[in-house]
Amino acid sequence: MAPVRLQPATQPRFSPVHTPKARPQVQRVDGFVGPTQARAQAQVVAPHAEATTAAFQENLGRAPTAEELRRFGSFADTLTAQGKSPDEVNAAFKYVICAGPEWQAKSVSQAELGRAPTAEELEKAIAWGKDLQAQGKSTGEMRSAFEFVTRMGPEWQARSVSQEELGRLPTADEQAKAKAWGESLVAQGKSTAEVRAAFQFVTRQGPEWQGRAAYQEMLGRAPTADEQARTAAWGQELAGQGHSTEEIRGAFNFVLAQSPEYQEAHRPEAVRNQVAQWAIAQANDPNVGYSQTAGRFGDRVDSNGHRYFDCSGLVTAAYAQAGIHLPANWTGAMQSSWPQWADQVPKNTSAMQPGDLILMNGHVVMYTGDGKCVGAQTSHTAFADQVTTNIDANHYLSRPDAIVIRPRV
Repeated sequence: MAPVRLQPATQPRFSPVHTPKARPQVQRVDGFVGPTQARAQAQVVAPHAEATTAAFQENLGRAPTAEELRRFGSFADTLTAQGKSPDEVNAAFKYVICAGPEWQAKSVSQAELGRAPTAEELEKAIAWGKDLQAQGKSTGEMRSAFEFVTRMGPEWQARSVSQEELGRLPTADEQAKAKAWGESLVAQGKSTAEVRAAFQFVTRQGPEWQGRAAYQEMLGRAPTADEQARTAAWGQELAGQGHSTEEIRGAFNFVLAQSPEYQEAHRPEAVRNQVAQWAIAQANDPNVGYSQTAGRFGDRVDSNGHRYFDCSGLVTAAYAQAGIHLPANWTGAMQSSWPQWADQVPKNTSAMQPGDLILMNGHVVMYTGDGKCVGAQTSHTAFADQVTTNIDANHYLSRPDAIVIRPRV
C-alpha cells in the first residue's frame, strides 16, 4: 500500500462573512488643503505658475505665495478663456501687481529715498495701502498718500536739503546720519519745517556749502563736481585745524580772487560790459517803465508788477548791481561831481566802450556798443517803450552840452 502524503492546511478561499467598516468622518477645516484639493488646485495653478513667478520676481523681487499662485492662476484661466494671448496675460499680471500697495510702496521709496524700503517699512505700507483700497481710494490716490508721508519724513528732507544746498544727493552714510538725527528731532516734537531748517543750518555751516557759496560770490557760478570735492576736502582740513566757518570762507575767497578766471572777469572792460548788459535786460523787460517818483531805481514793484527807472536811476542801478556805487545818482549831481569818479572820453563811438555814460543837461544814457545806447526816456510813450535800447548814440553825441564819461571800476 502506497504511503499517503499529508498536504499543509490552506486558508479557505472566502471568509465566512465580511462586513466592511464604515469610513471615519473627516471634519473639513478652513484653510487646510488636503491631497484631493491640492491636486485640483495644482491643475489650476500649474499651467500659469511659471508666468506668475516670473511676473512677481520681475516686479516685486520675490516669489509669489501659494495663495497668490492660486489667484493669479485662476485669473489667467479667465483671461485665456476670453481669448487673451500669453503676452496679454503677462501684461495683465504686471498691471495688477504694479497697481498694488507693495509695488507702489517700493516704487515710491526708490524714487523719493533712493533705496528699497526695509521689511518693517514695507509691511506697514502694505497694510496702510490695503486699508486705503478698502476705503475706495484709487492707485493714484494711494501713491500720492505714500509720497506725501515720505516727503514729510526727515530722510526725504535731508535728501532735498542736500540737493538744494550742495547740488548733489547725500551719500548713504550722510543720509543715514541725517535720518537718525531727524528722527530724534521729531521725537522731541519738532515739526517738518523745523527739521528742515536744522538740516539747512548745519549744511550751510559746513565747508562744502561755504566753498559753493564762495564760487558763486567770486566767480558767479557754481563749482564743478571736482572743484567742489577739492574745496570741501580742503575746508574739512581747515576745520580740523580749528578754523571757524568765517575763516574757512575767507580762505576760499582769497584763493579764488587770485585765479585767472576771477582776474579776467574783473577787468574794468568786462565789468562795464556786464553793467551794459544788465541795463539792456531792464530795457527788454515789459514790466519796466519810466518814473521819477515811483521807485526810480527799479527797486519797487507796484500792484501791477511794474518797476520804474528814470534816466539817472537806470545807470546808477546798473553799476550798483555790479558792486560799483556811483557817488551821484541824478544828472545835476553827476555833472558837478563826475571828475571825482569818472574819466572823460572823446565824443566818438570808435573811442567809446560799453558802460560809458553820455551825460548832458537834464539827461544821461549808457553806451552799449555798436553805436547804440540804452536809457530811460520819458513817460509820454507806451509803457513798454519808456526804457529802451538800440538808441542811436549820435543823436546825443551831436548835442553841444553832451560829454562822455567812463566810471572808474
